Amino acid sequence: MITIKNISTGETKKVFNTEFVNGYIRNNEGKVFSKRFISSWAGILTETTGEDGQQVFTLSADWEVVTGKGERKPRQPKAKKDEPKAQDEPTTSEAQPEVVEVVTEDEPKVEAQPQTQAEDDTTNEQALIAALKNLRGGAVDITKVREIVADELTKLVATDAKKAAKVIEAAKRSNEKKNEVYCAKFQRIVAKVSRGNNVYLFGPAGSGKSHTAEQVAEALGLDFYGQTTIQFAHDVRGYGDAGGNYQDTPFYKAFAFGGLYFQDEYDRSNAEAAIVLNSALANGWYDFPIVGRVEAHPNFRFIAAGNTLMTGADEEYVTGQEIDASSRDRFAYFFEIDYSHEVELHIAHGNEQIVSFVEDVRQAIKETGIKHVVSYRATAAMIDEVENENDLTACCDESVFKTLDVDARREIYERLNDKTNVWAKAFRKLI
Repeated sequence: MITIKNISTGETKKVFNTEFVNGYIRNNEGKVFSKRFISSWAGILTETTGEDGQQVFTLSADWEVVTGKGERKPRQPKAKKDEPKAQDEPTTSEAQPEVVEVVTEDEPKVEAQPQTQAEDDTTNEQALIAALKNLRGGAVDITKVREIVADELTKLVATDAKKAAKVIEAAKRSNEKKNEVYCAKFQRIVAKVSRGNNVYLFGPAGSGKSHTAEQVAEALGLDFYGQTTIQFAHDVRGYGDAGGNYQDTPFYKAFAFGGLYFQDEYDRSNAEAAIVLNSALANGWYDFPIVGRVEAHPNFRFIAAGNTLMTGADEEYVTGQEIDASSRDRFAYFFEIDYSHEVELHIAHGNEQIVSFVEDVRQAIKETGIKHVVSYRATAAMIDEVENENDLTACCDESVFKTLDVDARREIYERLNDKTNVWAKAFRKLI
């Protein structure tokens, strides 16, 4: 995929499944672009025929290629008619990696700019490909080379347990500056995900499943792509709009370019949408609209979360769906994420009175069988109340017991173990 930019208006467009070949834009799978593609890009791409007879395109003079992360190559002034165009310097595979540029017909090529650290991997790959071409007389399957290199890198990371442990420790040390805390199973979750295992996190509402997934992505140095409750297949695979452009999704970005895809409330997802994920996870590739077949990136990782074990609704979570056995089997590991005293104390800014009261209330709710959730969100609301308005009774009414009637509140109060807690005293005023 490349991004091109209109020099006059600043408009940008993306061209998928392409590569640069001697100043041309070519379909990198050897396929012929569709008629819809050709018509929708009229005035931008000029159709020509390459030396090997394949259909290729050149950019019109009003457009240029944007490279890297939003950066573009500096544009040189057009050469005057009586001035010769700049000549390319000869290169060899031993002295310099292959540099591929796209230029318009009436402007000279520009020298390659110094590469940043983020471009080092691409440069190394180009150097390897150039060397292989030289050894094989130019006959080399670039796609196959990339697959082999990616596969070997994945194996290296998967077998290097010490490296994975160092990554976790480095992330934890980094997050100590932000006073981060982790669930008790964090290290095991990171280890499983780092080796490419699909993981399912289950537990009560507001117990930190989403935050744990974000922490895993940060520990592994991966981009995080979150999505919740997928109801339609296009929520996962994307779709082609009326102009023939592909509208992507968080799943596509992580799957195609690498990253951790997190699907929250997976146990409430529609079966049709879950099948898309099931197919992609099982095959390691997926045929996306417009874009076509895409192989899973070596750094693609997947975590899903829900309140149930994907076996259907229960008394507390009545909207849970029963996910078919094949979809459940795509997850190598199930981890229960429950409320943690350490995490709760962190949220409560060390306020033991709040944490003790919340834990007491949860136990009382469990004993009564009342359907009510007191999550970390309630804890956060309580410390906010203490540090600002400090009306504990109002906070109990509006946040902790917000949907319960007087009878339910009275039942919970009667089962509290510590009625001397300042929050229990404030709660008592409501009944």
